[in-house]
Amino acid sequence: MRLSRLLELLKGYPKDKITEKMIKGVKKYFKDPQLTVENMASVSKAGQGLLVWVVAISKYYQPVIVA
Repeated sequence: MRLSRLLELLKGYPKDKITEKMIKGVKKYFKDPQLTVENMASVSKAGQGLLVWVVAISKYYQPVIVA
């Protein structure tokens, strides 16, 4: 897949259609203390960018709690 196509798909991702099941599937990987943006950057710049996107999408899904 071309990079420009991948970027288009990520920008246009239907974030409002994310399900709790999808988030649970991703969060199990977040439990690994080695999975950090910094560690990913040392392995792959592309991986780092994707991880930043996944973290942002996961945070977007979480409901906002108003005190």
